[in-house]
Amino acid sequence: MKPIALGVASLVISTAFASFCFAQDKGAKHTLNTNKAGSCIFSGGVVDNCILHHQDGTVFVSPGVLKQLEFDSLGLAPVRVEEDRGLEPMHILENPHYLWMYVNRRGRVVISGVPSFDNWADEFSGGLVRTVVDGKYGFANRQGRIVIKPAYDWASPFDHGSAHACNHCREMCAMPGGAVELQSVPGGCDHRIMVGGEWFKIDKKGRIVARRNDLLRLWQ
Repeated sequence: MKPIALGVASLVISTAFASFCFAQDKGAKHTLNTNKAGSCIFSGGVVDNCILHHQDGTVFVSPGVLKQLEFDSLGLAPVRVEEDRGLEPMHILENPHYLWMYVNRRGRVVISGVPSFDNWADEFSGGLVRTVVDGKYGFANRQGRIVIKPAYDWASPFDHGSAHACNHCREMCAMPGGAVELQSVPGGCDHRIMVGGEWFKIDKKGRIVARRNDLLRLWQ
């Protein structure tokens, strides 16, 4: 599908749509901040000025994006906000790795700060997805509730009920001759790894079930 252009008519539709969504979510009538920002990237293409901000901090995507999203069986779809269109209220756009978010069928952003994985949004595993807040990794459920507080410098997705996490570890680039600094790779790094620091194995309640202090390396 081709990206759609949003004009004045679309802005009017977006305002009415978002007002309806706010009434549904909040049970009351609200005044909408009609300022738009950001470019949304998703399976259907790219749409400029696609983010709607409500005065209470709630964030929605525009109807032009919503109608093109492909939702999973539980009603969520991934959308990426282009990093060169900074959105101050979202607090997630400081690092381009964390620009993905999950949106529900009403267009409301329920989870933000989702890391990239294999050039797409990190997926849910065991009902949880990674989210990054102020540079720290944690986990959220499908309702957008943080169930494991962001407290780690990196964390893997859950696998068979557990995830690996680390603090004081650092990101490097995996090359045939070994790990090198990211900035030393011309054209960018294809395979990033986490090196060093203190490592933990955590369960789905966030409890540490094992600790390892070594130079363990895990693929990101």
